[in-house]
Amino acid sequence: MDHFLDPILARGGKNISETTYQEGITLLQTHQDDPAGCELLLHQMLFVWPRRPELYYFQGCMALRAVGREGGNGGDAVMVALSWFQRAFHEFYRDPHPENWHPYHIENLLDFFKLLFDHHYTDYISHVMETHVDLFRSLSSPPADLRWLLFLGAFYIKTNQLNQADRIYAHLLSLEPASRDLDYKICNNCLILYTRMARFNELPWLLKRRFDVCHAMLEDPAVEFATKVNVYCSNMLQYDYMYHDPAERQKMVGYVDAYFPGDGEAETRARDFSDMAPEQPPFLSQRQQRPLRLGYLSSDFVGHAVSHFILPILAHHDLTRFAVVLFATQNYAAVAADPVCQRHCVVNLQHLSTKDAADYIRGLGIDILVDLNGYTEGHRLDVLAYRPAPVQVAYLGFPNTVGSARLCQYRLTDHLADLPESRQWFAEERVYLDRRGFLLYRSLAQDRPLPFRDGNSPFFPWTVLGALNRESKNSDAVLACWRAILMRAAHTMLLIKLSTVEDDAHHRAKYRTALAGVAEDRVVFVPYGSTADYFQLFSVLDVVLDTFPYAGTTTTCNALYNSVPVVTMAHRDLHAHNVSAAIVARSGFPELVAWNPDEYVDKAVALAMDTARRAEYRGNEAGPGTIHRGFVASMEAEPFMEDYEAALAKMGGQGVGSGSGSI
Repeated sequence: MDHFLDPILARGGKNISETTYQEGITLLQTHQDDPAGCELLLHQMLFVWPRRPELYYFQGCMALRAVGREGGNGGDAVMVALSWFQRAFHEFYRDPHPENWHPYHIENLLDFFKLLFDHHYTDYISHVMETHVDLFRSLSSPPADLRWLLFLGAFYIKTNQLNQADRIYAHLLSLEPASRDLDYKICNNCLILYTRMARFNELPWLLKRRFDVCHAMLEDPAVEFATKVNVYCSNMLQYDYMYHDPAERQKMVGYVDAYFPGDGEAETRARDFSDMAPEQPPFLSQRQQRPLRLGYLSSDFVGHAVSHFILPILAHHDLTRFAVVLFATQNYAAVAADPVCQRHCVVNLQHLSTKDAADYIRGLGIDILVDLNGYTEGHRLDVLAYRPAPVQVAYLGFPNTVGSARLCQYRLTDHLADLPESRQWFAEERVYLDRRGFLLYRSLAQDRPLPFRDGNSPFFPWTVLGALNRESKNSDAVLACWRAILMRAAHTMLLIKLSTVEDDAHHRAKYRTALAGVAEDRVVFVPYGSTADYFQLFSVLDVVLDTFPYAGTTTTCNALYNSVPVVTMAHRDLHAHNVSAAIVARSGFPELVAWNPDEYVDKAVALAMDTARRAEYRGNEAGPGTIHRGFVASMEAEPFMEDYEAALAKMGGQGVGSGSGSI
């Protein structure tokens, strides 16, 4: 194959027929197991047929296949693939008329944009679409390729253009899909969209449909396994935005092992690790030879809400007792450049296969592997299924069980977030950090709290209630409570921060309908803006109203840090409902925690009426009040780390010394 064109090139490339070209294409298609030979042939063909855009597309496909093979250098292969796809795109676009497009035109576009999308180059996608308006108008006009519409809808969701995404998916749901695989992807993305749009009344039937599809998919060979896993993970994630019963949850997690099967030896390793368990952690023994080897597995070390909670832990780990490795599944360059992360060993898992990633972790002799993702974006539950560490722990990123003790044996929490009488089912054994709670927070955007503007506020003399969580948390029950508060406390106004970048007409209309009877000037919408704009809101708020059943976490911490009281509601059986309540109570303000909607309304109204109590909580321009002081005291690093590291040491006693690698 390497010499297919040599005779032609020797003649100067003259008298080359279309038949010869097609023979070359056939060779490429039949020798895909020889990437080096295909690449050489493609280069030769490009010299002979430089205006054949499909050849540039094939080069991109070849580079894309190298992503999985290159491990740590996979990022280079991604950029090479993108450059080839981009060249092919421009060659294809020489003829802007759809009726003349080459069959590979749409294939290249889909692969090009999907690669950009997967690697977070959404701004560049927007730029290309704005630069070629006529092209993309033609692509989206009937009869449009359903795969393109599916991608476009996903892109609009990713970029918070929800109304446009809704129009696309309403159309897609009305069609008979070309394949079951496409049907699954359409419904899966709709589930995400409806959650983001707070269309809670439409979520249950769609979620149930997705749950049923998960089981049917397992036996469907026409569906890619990656698609099956993505749909299942989306179900597990979206399920936490509404109440649910433990029996149904257990039914869902009964399929975890089918989607994350491991390598067939995980259970054997788990038993071996258990047999090796010493009576006490080695660093408590005079025979201690090395620190406990602790790994964190996450896509969210930096640039994410989780960062506010993991970075302070990483900043305060006792490195004489713990050798810490950060396994980054996304944003490796940013993690490696972060000063706090640089205290530890940072490993790039972005482009490693499941087996290679598990072998790498196992080779380092990690004693405890802490997963910070659960089912959230960028997770590597597939790696956990291979049991690369003797002890695996769920923490921070996901408010529910991962569903299998084979993936994680333990879960870190406290008795306020997970009440002793809770009926919520967990596959993991819960480890309670009760002296200081299970969270350690540090603001990454503020050095000091913002002073309360009070009389200098543009909203003075109104008492300003703040709704700052994203729309997907504002359930119908929450909106009903807010309306009741506004109706009973006539001197209050509600400031609602919007979470999308477009006009937000959908959300504004929903809020107006839910708050019917409240004067329009008492509801103020703040458009999506910069981080600085967001934090400035805390200087004008008297009270923040929390959400349920999915409570705030970072938003609650930001409010308390800026000395803004948060009225929240606890629930017996749902961790995601209780995180704010746990934070507020640990800060010393259990009087702000309600146990039912009526009490939630009563507490908010009472606080809105109590000027003296708000002044004590809130402080003034001279300094923050008791809310800030109580919260900061509850988040002191030293006592938290004492409890946290003691819990890790106790868990680590089950398998310390079993690893043979070095850090």
